[in-house]
Amino acid sequence: MSINAPISCNIGENNITLVFIGHAPFTLRKNQHDENKSKRFEEIKSKIINAMERGNSDVNWEEIRSMFIPKLNVSEVIGDEERNNFKSGRLVCKDNRFYYRGYELKNYLVKRILEIKRESDESGQEMKHMIKPMLHFLDNLMENPSSNSVSQLYRFVEHTKMPITEDGCLLAYKIIRQNYTDKYTGKFDNSIGAVVEMERNQVVDDPHKTCSSGLHFCSYNYATGFFNDRNSDRMVVIKINPADVVSIPVDYNNEKGRCSKYEVLYEIPMEEVLKDDVLGIYEDDESDDYDINFEDSEFDIDDESYCPDCGEVVNEDDDECPDCGETL
Repeated sequence: MSINAPISCNIGENNITLVFIGHAPFTLRKNQHDENKSKRFEEIKSKIINAMERGNSDVNWEEIRSMFIPKLNVSEVIGDEERNNFKSGRLVCKDNRFYYRGYELKNYLVKRILEIKRESDESGQEMKHMIKPMLHFLDNLMENPSSNSVSQLYRFVEHTKMPITEDGCLLAYKIIRQNYTDKYTGKFDNSIGAVVEMERNQVVDDPHKTCSSGLHFCSYNYATGFFNDRNSDRMVVIKINPADVVSIPVDYNNEKGRCSKYEVLYEIPMEEVLKDDVLGIYEDDESDDYDINFEDSEFDIDDESYCPDCGEVVNEDDDECPDCGETL
């Protein structure tokens, strides 16, 4: 028996599973929606049965195994009209392995792209509209010099349900002041259309420093519950290139990040934000004035003051947070 032969082979009417030493199980399902793919499944099934009956001699199991992996043509998915926006030649998929400048990629995002492609092949449904933004995202992500960002960022994006744009950027959220400056220093202009940036080496890249310097962004869920003063706070949607994400702090339930650059796209009206009151502390009334109804809240409210950035308890006389140094 060839050393490349599977140690287990399960063949059903509509699926085949092969297990090779050192690999996760390979499963192929019959596509009932595509006649050509259905026919291809039966050919592979017949080839495997014949191989098993021959005792696996002179069988190219590597070739058979490759048939179980979905084929993905990056150029075909991107399309001719968008190739100028894609970093031509840097990202390629060969034999269902992704390479960037010749280096093989094995991160979570690559796995998800191939999983979606497999789902597309099995269901017969076209999923280019899902894969294309992910390819652009991966292409942008590989320009990020941080290995942690490259390996973890897309998992963070899925966890927080942050949208990905057609050009492979992520949409995040930010609370700012009424005058469109940043919440804490009041120095960064966050007007609609503004591009906010700072030197990357001034952004703390250590994810264990959960409250530190950098341009902060967060998930919608986190932002909705982060208003300190609903009469003066605003919520804006910002666009971030994955290449500019520096760190994702380990705290905050993985819903907050730091970057070195973003673009302010638009503002979410306060009326829309109040519809998604995740804290459950605002009264639902028809008046123009909104009152905070702490009695109906599931949270205990005490008389202590907290740092608006890190949430640590501070004294009323403190000029800055003793934990993170944020100006109060």
